[in-house]
Amino acid sequence: MKRIIWVLLAILPLCLHAQYVVKHDVNEQFEYMTDYQWNKWNRGFVLNGEFIKNPIGINLNKVEKVHKALPFTIKNVGAAKDSILVPKGWWEKYENKCLPVKGFNCHDITLYVSKEYPEYVELYSLDEIRKLFCPKVKGKVVYMINKFFIMDNEELYRLDPTFVYRVETVKSKDIKVLSDQPEFTLVRIFTWTTHNVFPDKLGY
Repeated sequence: MKRIIWVLLAILPLCLHAQYVVKHDVNEQFEYMTDYQWNKWNRGFVLNGEFIKNPIGINLNKVEKVHKALPFTIKNVGAAKDSILVPKGWWEKYENKCLPVKGFNCHDITLYVSKEYPEYVELYSLDEIRKLFCPKVKGKVVYMINKFFIMDNEELYRLDPTFVYRVETVKSKDIKVLSDQPEFTLVRIFTWTTHNVFPDKLGY
């Protein structure tokens, strides 16, 4: 009997971990980060050749990592949608071993491609998402994606609009501590993650 109890105690953590793995959404893998960690993360991401800054705005279940020989070009960078050449040995060429991408110092680059029909994946900037989902919002805007504030480099982010679950807007005047300050709008973008869409399944 004691042996059975010990066996049960030994496998219980494994069962709990397996349950977590089954429920865990790969699109929530970075939620352990704080706002500062997430914003100061110096890894850049590219989808189908387009610079997206961070993978929070794409469905990671529908992409796969690839390796590409240097040099290669990344496109649709920033507000001007420029192209940037990533040369051979770029980590030796630039200061602090970082590739300068429109004010963002990129220490490493992860390349993704869509598993199906990459030519049909259209990526939107944060401003384009705002215009699509809340076109009446004007003036100064602070963006959030899920739990994270966008503190800088907002023009570098690209999102798949079909992966946006909903968008909420909050006026700064409705926040007591900000009510006497110059007005702006908080635009909070929620993506199709388990936490956002099925909170009841996770006991929230």
